[in-house]
Amino acid sequence: MFEDDKKRDTAVFAAIIFASLLTCCFYTYDTPARLQAGVFLLMMISVAAVMGAFRRFGFETGVVLVICMSAFLIRADYIIYTPTWIRQHDVIGFGTGMGQAGYIEYFLENGHLPDFDPRKIWGFFQPPLHHITAAIWLKLQMAAGSVFGWGTDRCRENVQVLTLIYSCLTTWLGCKCVAFLKLTRRSYMCAVALMACAPCFIFLSGSINNDILCILLQIAGMYFFFCWMKTPVFKYIIPAALFMGLSMMAKLSGIMLAAPIGCIMLFRLFCTIRDKEKKKTGDLVLQYLVFALISIPLGIFYPVRNLLLFGIPVTYTPKVGEPIEGVTFAERIFSPGSENTPFTCLRASGHAYDEFNVPLAIIKTALFGEADYSGVSAFATLTGRILLVSAALAAVFTFISVLKELFRKDKNEYGMFMVIYILFSFAFLIRLCFNIPNFSSQDFRYIAHVIIPAAGLYVQLMNDSKKQVRYVMSFVAGVYCLSSLAMYLQAGLIIWK
Repeated sequence: MFEDDKKRDTAVFAAIIFASLLTCCFYTYDTPARLQAGVFLLMMISVAAVMGAFRRFGFETGVVLVICMSAFLIRADYIIYTPTWIRQHDVIGFGTGMGQAGYIEYFLENGHLPDFDPRKIWGFFQPPLHHITAAIWLKLQMAAGSVFGWGTDRCRENVQVLTLIYSCLTTWLGCKCVAFLKLTRRSYMCAVALMACAPCFIFLSGSINNDILCILLQIAGMYFFFCWMKTPVFKYIIPAALFMGLSMMAKLSGIMLAAPIGCIMLFRLFCTIRDKEKKKTGDLVLQYLVFALISIPLGIFYPVRNLLLFGIPVTYTPKVGEPIEGVTFAERIFSPGSENTPFTCLRASGHAYDEFNVPLAIIKTALFGEADYSGVSAFATLTGRILLVSAALAAVFTFISVLKELFRKDKNEYGMFMVIYILFSFAFLIRLCFNIPNFSSQDFRYIAHVIIPAAGLYVQLMNDSKKQVRYVMSFVAGVYCLSSLAMYLQAGLIIWK
């Protein structure tokens, strides 16, 4: 398509930014939204069809383009029909002075970090990178409001344009990371589809909290570290360190990237010492020091500041959400649940049952967040069931792929990185579920970054399997992707009624 990868990547990046900013033209939750969204959808579908018709793209590239265009389409549609107070996490709302929306407005109005104990206002304990970025974006929009006629409410809604960009860039960088596994073209296309249609990335594109920025920066760090693994030079280790530190400045859960990076670093160092390669050992140690000097100060700056100024523990997490009480450990692992619905069950949402089964809660929140879409349309529950079953089957295949990669004799460093990343992330989430026993601690969004390595390992297993297994895995992936798209196209109906 282009002369080299740099031109291609520049074009993709520019297309994501331009198309995302274009959605600012579509005011989200008012009455004309249906017409605006419909026109926007038709326009994007037309563009995808025209691009796919160009023979010079070739079949595989054309399919990847259509998948990526569909991914952008469903995310843009989602933020058009989803206001900033619907299906959010810890946002509370603009104009309230608290929550993550209030945190954004604090930076907009004051232009500096909180000069008081952040625990006094709900949501202000979070690292500030996303909120500062969103405040700058709000300020730019308000400055341009007199030209375009945008009011304050519209500027606030357009904060979702940032999270849309973050979600699309996450998918794009995920595609580049998975390419390191040296998959066949058809397997690569399947991996792209799994990442592009992941429900979690769809609804996080409309969530104006700091989750999706943290995920994007982790995946960016993973990509540059993969580049370093291929060619261990400073021009790759420095951006890897920068993005890992910034991911922690967006949210402290960015620290999960440190586990696979640290393991690969130690393995490389052990190999050079074992082989008595003194020069390589010295180069590695120097690069590791540079990595630490960049990533650690960026990552721990805000919690250390709060510790020194206000005595807040570095790992401070407030108790949030409805607590889980009167349930045994065994019930939290093996209980089948008492409500016949694919969606997340919470008493606070009108259910008679609370979702305390950890594995079930994790997979449900990966697909639907903490929302119940049963009232969206007559087909929503059926679509949700199909999505839940296909996702559960895909999870089983992914678990098998992790075990296979873990015990593979001819170790692949990229595959091992992905395995460590997935295992450490799930260990973190399981520990969180039982250390802080409430419903919000079971949410998959804390480890949504695992979608990228999981997609890579899934298609690697598919690629290495017999023809019959390959057909089954392809069918499961196809049903999962199509039901995800169908689910979130229907989700708009509840707003548009």
